Amino acid sequence: MAETRPISLAKAFWLYGVGYLSILYLTSFLAVYTPIGRTLGVSLHIGFLYLKIALVVAVCGYSAYRVIRLITEAGRAFQGNKLWVKAAVAVVALATIFLLVVTPYLALDYGVSYRQ
Repeated sequence: MAETRPISLAKAFWLYGVGYLSILYLTSFLAVYTPIGRTLGVSLHIGFLYLKIALVVAVCGYSAYRVIRLITEAGRAFQGNKLWVKAAVAVVALATIFLLVVTPYLALDYGVSYRQ
């Protein structure tokens, strides 16, 4: 039987924690703040925006949860100081919270928000 090696902590953090979540947050920002109704020439109810926001928050939150679980699994096989595992989890969690709070303000500053 082939033995599967667990993912390394560095790979889990940089590939999933930084790379995957960065791409996910960027596309989520674009998906939420792109006025699809104006692009298609259709008038959409404001509830559509709330639906997009709810879906993006749910997907980003679940993805952050999965990445944190992956990092903790990699941390179990990590031979070094366990403080690195806690630091990696803290960076991903704080980045998720920060982006959840700051993204609406960025949208207002860049003029891509539905509010004027």
